[in-house]
Amino acid sequence: MRQCATTLESEISTAEMESLFVALEQRDLRRTHLEIGTAAGGTLCQLVSFYQRKKDFSPSFMVVDPLRYFPGQFDIVCQNLANHQIDPSAIDFVKSSSKEAFSAVGSKSLDLDFILVDGNHKIRYVTEDLRWARFLHAGGILCAHDYTPDHPGVYLSINRFLKKNRNYNVISQVGTLLIIEKRDSTPPSVTEVSFVDRLWAMGLAPWFQLKASLDKRIKRASRDA
Repeated sequence: MRQCATTLESEISTAEMESLFVALEQRDLRRTHLEIGTAAGGTLCQLVSFYQRKKDFSPSFMVVDPLRYFPGQFDIVCQNLANHQIDPSAIDFVKSSSKEAFSAVGSKSLDLDFILVDGNHKIRYVTEDLRWARFLHAGGILCAHDYTPDHPGVYLSINRFLKKNRNYNVISQVGTLLIIEKRDSTPPSVTEVSFVDRLWAMGLAPWFQLKASLDKRIKRASRDA
């Protein structure tokens, strides 16, 4: 079981969280806040608590996560929220993968001011997560955790996204938390994450899987030597 399942703490560091709070304090983000991947709900608790302390309003929060990351995950998240005096029923939990949840939304319109991408770090999953940027309003922010070459699935997906979508600007990076602002609305004729982007991620996925497997074997051989 992951450490956060027992500590109930955020997997985002204190310094990274403070940088996020600064970005939120500087903006009036009243639309729905989306978290993709919640672990034990530590980050979610901090975000909701931030609005309760600092703002005269609280946006609605939506969490997309299969909630099968570790045994009893949903119950642990709900207990964590309750420990912070946050009603779990106030959170819109979508218990499915990001891809399935996005497909379920279909042509409907969501009003998002904030997206945190911190789910499965494999390249095809991060690319699917970035499709939610379609619903992000101009002036809203998109955050990616574990943005580092050590997590190539996150790093390469985000880099491709930024290179393609020039209406997104990097605000800051503290540790491995990258904060991006959607400066202008995306033209209707443009798809932030296209079928070609998704095909690119699917094509690279087997290589990263093979590399991870080889790295494990090398480490195991080094221990046994």
